[in-house]
Amino acid sequence: MRVLILIVCLLLAIPALAAPSPVGVWRLDQASLEQALDRLIESLLQAVPEEERDEARASMVGQRDAMRDEMASSLAATFDFRADGKVVITDPDEDAPDQGTWRMEGDRLHVEDDDPNSPDLTGEVQEDRITLGFEVDRNDPHQAALADMTLVLVPAR
Repeated sequence: MRVLILIVCLLLAIPALAAPSPVGVWRLDQASLEQALDRLIESLLQAVPEEERDEARASMVGQRDAMRDEMASSLAATFDFRADGKVVITDPDEDAPDQGTWRMEGDRLHVEDDDPNSPDLTGEVQEDRITLGFEVDRNDPHQAALADMTLVLVPAR
């Protein structure tokens, strides 16, 4: 009898120990995207000489509303993580969806799209969110601004 109870306990524990799966349809979280935009602006400002930073900050903050308007399209996009390892990103303002692949390595999610010029993403999957960061070279001035930017996906409802 003890063996049977042990087997049942182990079978019940296995799903709890397994990493959550990204399979499903997700969308960008608006609040997190706005925070990422703030961090991106601050990161870009660090590259501006200190004596020009106040003027650059005023200019960037002034452009922030325009950036948010452009992000509205991104907020309507969906990320469909399919069980076969494909991811399809559909943006209502684009003619065709972007496609790529995803894989789990331990508890880390890796996402690669078909565009060789865009950085890959890596992050974590939780039951109610996927947190992704850009895989970039921090020493490359063209990519460094993305290094601290985090995207948060939540289930599309």
